[in-house]
Amino acid sequence: MPRNVQVLWVRIASQPAARRVGAKRAMAERNTAKSKRGEGAKPAAKSSDTQLAAENARLHLELAAARSRILELEQKHAEIINRIDWAIDSLHNLSD
Repeated sequence: MPRNVQVLWVRIASQPAARRVGAKRAMAERNTAKSKRGEGAKPAAKSSDTQLAAENARLHLELAAARSRILELEQKHAEIINRIDWAIDSLHNLSD
């Protein structure tokens, strides 16, 4: 038995019978409140699911745009390197 349950059991067992009934009733009310709270969370879960789906779609679009931009930059980089190589080769040909 977990430690917190053991401590609760010892506390309940050491109380008079009249107080134990009240504690059991309180525990029953607490369990009922938990189940009601769980039911209320379902619509919130659906709205959060739609929010997550929308955010997921937005992030996929951003990722596609970023990949496209990276491809453009890599192509420009390759063109610049080719121009620099051409300029260096041209200067070497002038000195020959």
